[in-house]
Amino acid sequence: MNCVNWCAIAVLLPEMKIRVHTTLEEDWPHILGWMAEEGWNLPEWELDFLQASDIVFNLTVENDGTPAGCVTAIDHGKSGWIGNLIVPRDQRGQGLGRLLFEQALHKLAGAEKVWLTASEWGAPLYASFGFHTVENIARWCWTKHEGPSRTTAGRGEQQFLASDKAAWDEDRTTLLFPLMAAGTVLQNGSTTALLQAGEKLRILGPWYTDNLCPRECREILSEVFDALQPGQILAMDTLASSPVSPMLQAVGFNCTGTTALMVRGSSFTKLPQHLTLATLGSLG
Repeated sequence: MNCVNWCAIAVLLPEMKIRVHTTLEEDWPHILGWMAEEGWNLPEWELDFLQASDIVFNLTVENDGTPAGCVTAIDHGKSGWIGNLIVPRDQRGQGLGRLLFEQALHKLAGAEKVWLTASEWGAPLYASFGFHTVENIARWCWTKHEGPSRTTAGRGEQQFLASDKAAWDEDRTTLLFPLMAAGTVLQNGSTTALLQAGEKLRILGPWYTDNLCPRECREILSEVFDALQPGQILAMDTLASSPVSPMLQAVGFNCTGTTALMVRGSSFTKLPQHLTLATLGSLG
């Protein structure tokens, strides 16, 4: 059912006043409130990206006139990414999450592969749509308590973009350019990483290496530590198979949770030279 005034699709469930529409400006306070209740930390740049980028589809479900859930779908071209699927606790059990997910998939119908990260609770839903787990993702966090902060000069941008393209088999510059503009790309030999901007939370990712050199990875991480201000939290989502995990444990990182990296679509081989994701599960 189409509704011109809603700028996008509208879906009605039988005997229920349920509607899915393109997310409106007035929906965002509800969405940010739901995220806060779940303990999700959405960086400011990511909110700006979600609201302004041409490759993002934001969908909100409405139950009897009240916002009741949301999801985002990112169209990278050959692949897509579904994230930020959330239904507040008082609206669960009515099929709203499944409805939102179906509509997100519809938006990415032209993608060869669709990716997402899934909690133990969400994985069965995604599996019912043909997704399968290819890796597990670990969330690592570290807080800088004291010590000086030194400005780090960016370098290695072209190698960084080439490594990202090789890892995902497509050009993701639309996602990466806003991150690079605000953050800092670091390079040591064949290893490149992006330290993202942020006030309280800094994300390290993507992080790639061609030769899995422990020295290069340690020196990149040491430079990141120096760049942080006291009180800032450094976070990253790593593949469980990543060789960086033991090093993170050794220098005081805590693993705060795990999710499954799932994919649906064309044949998939193991992600090469891939250490950390660009975002904390929402965009890839």
